[in-house]
Amino acid sequence: MPGARLPRRAIATASLIVALGSVVASTSRTSFVGPWAGDRLGSLLAIASLFVGLCVCQFVARQFEGESRRRRILAASLATIGGVVATDLAQSLSVLVACWMITSALTVTLLRVSQVTRTAGSSARNAALTFVTGDSVLLLATVSTYALHGGPTLTANSFTPVHGVSGILLLMAGTLAAVARAGLTVRSSWVTATINAPTSTSALLHAGVVNAGALLLWRLHEMAGGVAAVDAALAIICGAVLVTLAPKIHARVDLKGQLATSTVSQMAFMLLAMALGFPVLAISHLIGHGVYKASRFMSAGGAIEQRARLRRRLDRGRRLEIFSRGVGAVGLLGVALLVGTRVHPEGLAAMGVFGPAAAVVWWLRTKSPIRGPLVTWLAEVAMLIAYAWIVSMVGQFLRPDAVVTGTSPWWSLGVVTTLVALRSVRRERAATLKTSPSTARALRAQSSEDWVAA
Repeated sequence: MPGARLPRRAIATASLIVALGSVVASTSRTSFVGPWAGDRLGSLLAIASLFVGLCVCQFVARQFEGESRRRRILAASLATIGGVVATDLAQSLSVLVACWMITSALTVTLLRVSQVTRTAGSSARNAALTFVTGDSVLLLATVSTYALHGGPTLTANSFTPVHGVSGILLLMAGTLAAVARAGLTVRSSWVTATINAPTSTSALLHAGVVNAGALLLWRLHEMAGGVAAVDAALAIICGAVLVTLAPKIHARVDLKGQLATSTVSQMAFMLLAMALGFPVLAISHLIGHGVYKASRFMSAGGAIEQRARLRRRLDRGRRLEIFSRGVGAVGLLGVALLVGTRVHPEGLAAMGVFGPAAAVVWWLRTKSPIRGPLVTWLAEVAMLIAYAWIVSMVGQFLRPDAVVTGTSPWWSLGVVTTLVALRSVRRERAATLKTSPSTARALRAQSSEDWVAA
């Protein structure tokens, strides 16, 4: 009935707002009681998840208005958001694992109810097989922990420390489950397969569900501490994914395919930050990625017009000399180093990543004629300062709950991502040589804008 559409939308929106208010109120507590009480980390991630969920559900209501499957997709989306928030707020190992597995089942359900073709159905099967593999190992490790340490480890309203063989097995299983959820699989990734699903479903899964691996690893490091061999294995996996996958992002001709491939690459970066001992940077990055990726999916329909406007303004402005371009790139690196040394310790690691990225973006953008080069350079400086400040604020907020998963030098993450960036630029240059000069400049500029925003 047409008259029932507004109440359903209002109820969904009101429910999310009430849940958001409850989460915000929980951050003021000094002690946490209950299986879903939520500490600072859980509350921060739950707020981000609810914000993304609110935006996506409004998009669902508009996208499927008048269609019979609208109610099913909206209900499955709300249930998936609930599973993500419950996972964020879980305060014991048993509740965390249970919510993790329930969210996996809800994700498969959302993909099933969203399908309209046989190809879309294959994405649900791919996700189900991936989750069964990762979640089964996590469940077995949890059961073995219960057998060796007893009930308090699972039922206590805190993440009770687990040492010895049980802790190592639990951390290994959690790492496998996090890798599976992030889509870092050997064969076709379930994350990239979601491009066959409706845009709203892709936005919700890419912005919320895939991010949970960082939370799981944070919680398990609270219990088991850091295990050098496990962290090294995770770092190798993530580094290999970054090196092989990042150059393929812009090889895709479809925007949703680019966004999906980018998500897997970004999740590899996030888990690499966790493995190298930068958990605050990983949490900051996943929140920013979630908000950005949801907005990009929901605005994908206007991408053609955006690129048309970009091409129209490309040839305006003036071309900078190589010396000026080099001075600007070196200046960005200097600003990043100066800002990083004055904020939270992980802010320096963040600048070790985004300083070189900003320098490469500047170099690419100034290769073509550009209007207002000084304004562009100052805008990149402002973004570097803002990102360092955000990481610093997140670090201060999470200080009571912060964990250290490694002792890697601050520049280690930056070296890996810089090498990946240079490889991606070289592959992209080879691809754009086959296009017209104006189209090549448009692709490079669009790539630069996406890189800065991501």
